[in-house]
Amino acid sequence: MLQSVAISPGCGKTHLAVALATKAVEAGYRGYFTTADEMVVALARARADGTWSTRLRHYIAPTVLVVDDVGLLPMARDAAGSFFHVVNNRYERGSPTLVTTNRSLRLPGASSSVTTSWRAFSCIS
Repeated sequence: MLQSVAISPGCGKTHLAVALATKAVEAGYRGYFTTADEMVVALARARADGTWSTRLRHYIAPTVLVVDDVGLLPMARDAAGSFFHVVNNRYERGSPTLVTTNRSLRLPGASSSVTTSWRAFSCIS
């Protein structure tokens, strides 16, 4: 399920995502914070050194994952594929993924209202 909240740039999307993840951790769940760029760079390095599956599990395992600044930097096709693997695996497990962005991201087959809603803060669970 995709849920989103529209918040203007500079109004606390990252702070809100971290606060929600912190509450989950305080309740006994595992949480992890990363930027989109840090995550895809780490996954690219892992693919190059043969540890991709292990690194992928690193992002899939936490109960709550916060991925900040999606779309801030362009992603190569391989990086976007790695990002998809993380989000898709977490979705299939029912694990919440909190995504923040200041960019308008076009989702394949999505209406403009869905695209606009991704501009802010999204929770995929």
